[in-house]
Formats: sequence, C-alpha cells, structure tokens
Amino acid sequence: MPEIDCKLQNLPSEEHFSRECNCLCWLDPKFLRYITRPPIATKRLSVDGRGRVVYRYKHPFRDGSTHVVLEPLDFIARLATLVPRPRMNLARFHGV
Repeated sequence: MPEIDCKLQNLPSEEHFSRECNCLCWLDPKFLRYITRPPIATKRLSVDGRGRVVYRYKHPFRDGSTHVVLEPLDFIARLATLVPRPRMNLARFHGV
C-alpha cells in the first residue's frame, strides 16, 4: 500500500483517526451522520394500499392534521420544488 500524506495537523484527538490506510483520516461520527442523512425523514414516509404516498408530520398541526396523503406524482412535484435552480445562490437575503 503506498504511503499517503494527508497533511492533517492539529486535529482533536486520537480516537477520530483511522490508521488502516497508513495515514490519519479524520472520521468524526457527527460529520458522518450529517452527510449520510436523507433529505426527508424516511421513517415517517410510507405507501398506503392504494399506492399513495403518506407522510406523517413530526408534530400535529393546530387543526389536528397528523399526516398528508399525496399521489406519487404530486409528491415528486413537491420534492422537485425544493431543488435549487442551476447556478443559483443558495443563500438568500431579505430586508435591509
């Protein structure tokens, strides 16, 4: 295995490193959880018997609704609106 120079200095502690590749690689558990997180909570997402998508809310709304039922294409359309346009700045500033 070739020697790899990671050039990592002043990192927190020895427990966050892996020596399996003959170099020090920072493996922060919080960072790994963050980058592997799905865009929506898949535990609250299901499909009913008629093929519709059911998304359960984390907390009930004031009107008492606990979930929303959508047709698959409507669900995909709502997800697609959350994807930013190409070459668009993700930070938006409002006000003065």
